[in-house]
Amino acid sequence: MNTRSTIKDVALVAGVHFATVSKSLRGIGCIPAATRDRIRLAADRLGYMRNPAFHALSQRRAHSTSLRPPKIAIISNRSPEEGFFRLFPHYRLLCQGVQQHATELGYDCELLFLDQGHHNSKTLRRHLKRAGIRGLILAALEPSRRALDLPWEEFCVVKIDSGQMQPAFTFVSVDQLHYTRLAFQKMRALGYRRIGLATGIEDEKATGDLHTAAYLLEQAAIPEAERVEPFYFEVGWRTPQARKALIPWSRREQVDAVISNWMQIRQLVRPFHIKQKPVACATMCMTTHVRGLAGIVGDLQLVGRRAIALLAGLIQTGQYGIPAAASYTYVKGIWHDGDSAPPRDPNVFQNSSTRSKPA
Repeated sequence: MNTRSTIKDVALVAGVHFATVSKSLRGIGCIPAATRDRIRLAADRLGYMRNPAFHALSQRRAHSTSLRPPKIAIISNRSPEEGFFRLFPHYRLLCQGVQQHATELGYDCELLFLDQGHHNSKTLRRHLKRAGIRGLILAALEPSRRALDLPWEEFCVVKIDSGQMQPAFTFVSVDQLHYTRLAFQKMRALGYRRIGLATGIEDEKATGDLHTAAYLLEQAAIPEAERVEPFYFEVGWRTPQARKALIPWSRREQVDAVISNWMQIRQLVRPFHIKQKPVACATMCMTTHVRGLAGIVGDLQLVGRRAIALLAGLIQTGQYGIPAAASYTYVKGIWHDGDSAPPRDPNVFQNSSTRSKPA
């Protein structure tokens, strides 16, 4: 029997945080049965034995104090009434990733909204204090919607997207820079030469102009005659308005393909042709592969899981308030071929398949 194995050894083998191992072996916390079983198997395999003195002290504490699981909150400034669940699947996937991993780590997780009919900053602060919530995930706060102002020194904070929001906190996001560069490179490989970027003004504000920056980097590496000015959708535009605005840009720039972070880009460019050929398109915001649509699929649940893992680390080490130097984590995506961007030259990718290729 290996009496030298530690709780961290068990955590490494079980693939969980050591705090989860501690709670599981003491029988506390909201930890799924499957996770508990995995921890028990890992402990048995390593011959792990709890220190009797420490265990006795833990049991004494358990009877003398409340053992409610620590609480965290996900905060969004778009409410269900404004389409949080119905119109924006990326929100749902981000939250699923956060909530699933929070449960695995033994945290209670509450979803709160900063929006009309829900909370403003003042009522939200009161609620967080009353509920004993000290850890926050700021989930893709939108620039044009209600802003959040809290006494940050009272909280551990991780942002998902929300790049426009100050102050700077520990940050997790899909990798928009990588998405844009990868999409541009794939379209070039398929034979397209005048590739335009179409993205929202608000999207650029929220990401710190990452789509544009990536696009300009790629354009700098191609002949000047093949460079295209980017196009920006105004805030609040619907499909008819966007399509109408795209027409003069597509004609002026003579685009043969468009990459965009709008899912409806295929509907927007479908009527467009250049030299009797349809304008191709690829999207950079798929949450799962859509048949027939070329573009990039992002693992948004993984983004959520990374966010809660980082937040748990801040809480466990007592890192409250604004960090002196915020860390940034970006999650790359996977390219999928699709009929919306067929090879322009029949000799290009003649034997290519539609299987995904890791980035």
